[in-house]
Amino acid sequence: MNAQETIKLSPEESKRHAWQLRQKDTGWGRAFAQAWIPFYGLYYAITRRTITPFLYALAFGLMASVVVGVAKNGESEENLETMGQLVAVAISPIGFKFGDNQARDYAKKRLEEG
Repeated sequence: MNAQETIKLSPEESKRHAWQLRQKDTGWGRAFAQAWIPFYGLYYAITRRTITPFLYALAFGLMASVVVGVAKNGESEENLETMGQLVAVAISPIGFKFGDNQARDYAKKRLEEG
């Protein structure tokens, strides 16, 4: 097989491969990359076949922004918006990490089943 040819996997084999890839995602590196490197989160979602980390990061970011809004109620609207965005960017790797862990646990369960 030459470098030009690609290997075609069946949908079930593709899922299994994605689940196996998720088992390697144990550190914080991918969580930071998903949060701060443009389009890495999209790459991760496609190769691992999951949007769970993105959803967790979105939830964590929204919660952090709301907490900042409630805690700093007397600030100007511009300051609140800036502070909320900064906190959301700082907190999003934690959301990605929780989402990665959830997706990895699900994949491990599925790999053990079959």
